[in-house]
Amino acid sequence: MKFLYALVFLTYSVSSEIEILRYPPTDPQPGPRKFIIMNGVFSHNYFIFFGGYNNRDDIYSDIWNFDLSTRKWSQAFSSNGNNPSKSYLVARYNGGGFWNYLRDEYCIWGGMSIRGQLNDLWCFHLTNFLWREVEVSGDLIKPRYRIGYTNWNETSTVMFAVFGGITIEHASYDLYM
Repeated sequence: MKFLYALVFLTYSVSSEIEILRYPPTDPQPGPRKFIIMNGVFSHNYFIFFGGYNNRDDIYSDIWNFDLSTRKWSQAFSSNGNNPSKSYLVARYNGGGFWNYLRDEYCIWGGMSIRGQLNDLWCFHLTNFLWREVEVSGDLIKPRYRIGYTNWNETSTVMFAVFGGITIEHASYDLYM
């Protein structure tokens, strides 16, 4: 079976017209995958992608960037075991992510792995290429995947919200910020 994949942009203008632009794969590029975590890092003019899995059920923990100026891919982190960190997050899919502009980090929360549902928070620093686990306090979120998520900036704070998802018991309608 051959996979076809490409990055597609939807642009929405003031005139309410939508233009769809397809960008065929370029080398290097991430392999075909589904249920990835994707965010825009517009201060650096790129999209950032984490994880996902393919049709052979290989789960990824790599990070790829798509540069919006050059329209080219680059790999920011490889999951092939050459990680300089002593610890880093387990490969996963269907989690949430956000760009922490205050620390120049890409943060990943929750999702599903071979270990099951997750509720951990990890951040990857794009300058020193190290993962760090972030301690979370307050109302702890039960492990879950297939969440709705968003982030926004408030005065010197990066906010991240999680809604719903699938827990061990059931589909959820909880909202956490």
